[in-house]
Amino acid sequence: MQQSLLDVRLEYCAPCGYTSIATGVTAEILGERELEYYVASWTLIPASHGVFEVEVNGELVFSKKALGRHAEPGEIRTAILAKLNQLRPAE
Repeated sequence: MQQSLLDVRLEYCAPCGYTSIATGVTAEILGERELEYYVASWTLIPASHGVFEVEVNGELVFSKKALGRHAEPGEIRTAILAKLNQLRPAE
């Protein structure tokens, strides 16, 4: 049996109205059975100051502040999948 490998933390600016973006990303990832199967935890953290950051296993994989923009459709999924592929045992 495969094990959960990913601890995902998504911090978003609630006062900025980023809640719908955060929940959309959550639905995109957890709605995909292959990815969801590897998620050990998924934490949404309401914050402020325009933040929108995604960490996987403590490693920042997306930062709105660093890039100066929101993620493109599928961009966060791709980053999480890349991290999973680094950790997933060879089949």
